[in-house]
Amino acid sequence: MKLHETNITSMPLRPIPTLLLIIATSFTAQILLHVFTRWSSSENVGDPCHTRQVLGFAYSSRFRPRVDDDTAEAAILLYTKKHNHTLLRMTYTANVGMHSNKGTARWFIMIDGAECKSPAPIQFGFQKHTDGWLLMPTVLRGLCSATERKHVGVGEHIITVHSGRMRDTHASHWLGDILSGWESTSTLEIEEICPPF
Repeated sequence: MKLHETNITSMPLRPIPTLLLIIATSFTAQILLHVFTRWSSSENVGDPCHTRQVLGFAYSSRFRPRVDDDTAEAAILLYTKKHNHTLLRMTYTANVGMHSNKGTARWFIMIDGAECKSPAPIQFGFQKHTDGWLLMPTVLRGLCSATERKHVGVGEHIITVHSGRMRDTHASHWLGDILSGWESTSTLEIEEICPPF
């Protein structure tokens, strides 16, 4: 039985319609991309977070022999907030510790005399049970959008780092002899950033 043979080279080719289809599809895709880009840009007009993450920055650095007042103000910095919906990311670096035999302490950041409430207080606790001095390099860092008193809005704000007693009043949490920034350079950085959501 003889199979029917088809000469492929003799089949009519239609390159023109295929080429036109490719061009039309590409042109349609470009139009849709252009419309989407224009719509997306118009949605973000006036929003500085659309183009960058950090919107402001301030920095303070100083060397001090030591701050050994038990409720001392370890650092202070003035920052002018530019936008209402942004967060402040604050970073304090220093060495801290105690030179008493036993004791507890807390380091914390305040804005305009009040501790941060949202999303959480910026603090850490310290407890010592050994004799002699104990110093350690430390980084205290956190975000803040509102304090215990108010929302942190546009305008000037005073950011301070403090040391003092633990928040609770447990009998074992007595205040030790605190050291902040002993023979070191302490720094306080403020960044105004866009919310992560």
